[in-house]
Amino acid sequence: MLMKISNIEKGKNGKTYMVVDGKPFLYNAVQSMYPKCKDYTEYIKKAAEANFTVFSFWLYWRWLEPQKGVYDFTEIDKVIDVAVENDIRLDIIWAGTNFCDHLDHRFAPKWVFCDSSFYLKDSNGIPYIGEGYNDVCPESPVADPCNKELLKIEQEMFESLLSHLKEYDKTHRVIAIQIENEINMQGFWGGKEKVLSYVNELGRTIKESDYSVVTRINVNDYEMDEAIDKLEFIDGQGLDLYTDDLDVVRCCMRDERCTKFKHVAENDVPNNSTALLVTTLANGGFYSKLYASYISG
Repeated sequence: MLMKISNIEKGKNGKTYMVVDGKPFLYNAVQSMYPKCKDYTEYIKKAAEANFTVFSFWLYWRWLEPQKGVYDFTEIDKVIDVAVENDIRLDIIWAGTNFCDHLDHRFAPKWVFCDSSFYLKDSNGIPYIGEGYNDVCPESPVADPCNKELLKIEQEMFESLLSHLKEYDKTHRVIAIQIENEINMQGFWGGKEKVLSYVNELGRTIKESDYSVVTRINVNDYEMDEAIDKLEFIDGQGLDLYTDDLDVVRCCMRDERCTKFKHVAENDVPNNSTALLVTTLANGGFYSKLYASYISG
């Protein structure tokens, strides 16, 4: 039986909002990358103390499936337990096959990298390599968005995870999943339509599971994308703005090219947090502040 934990609805004023366990829910999140202590506990406590309603955290595929078909949910169970203790909801940032438009050794399992058939290749059979940013985020092969076997095993990962959540997460801490990260960062390797189709199919798996939650995509852009807005199994899109300019945020949240759940997905700026949050909410969007506690893990 499909269990709808969270979903997006539209009010009489035309604005969308999140519903959790059948009740309207204010999505006000703080996002943490994997901390140096390799434990999210203190970050969850700080988020709850600051009255954030959602703690958004990175969940690595390689943690959950170290060997193909062998699952280990220890890491997410730890996060759920702390969230229960602090009465805060959770938003998973899924780190799977597409991190900034390519595979990433920090997130995808080693056995995925060992199978070069999953790589996007040129006409000569040479794998495309996605640009890296620093020593922590080196250049990596690009996953082929048309590879049906790769899609199948990532869908199976979601099926197993959501089945586990149905049994373990009795108070419904997990209410949303961001599918991959900044899938447009390098121009949609393999083709925009194909990349969006791949992500939409992962969204289908979530929506048709026994633990159905809000699905979303974040993009590295200052403009909403009409193509993302049309995806059947994606509830919304968020912009990674990295700005303290209130006019920019206001303009982005008023962008009529997005009629679904629109939000600031990442914003790591030291100033104007309260003003940025209020501006986002007042203009029909929702907000997530990035707490940059990053380490490779």
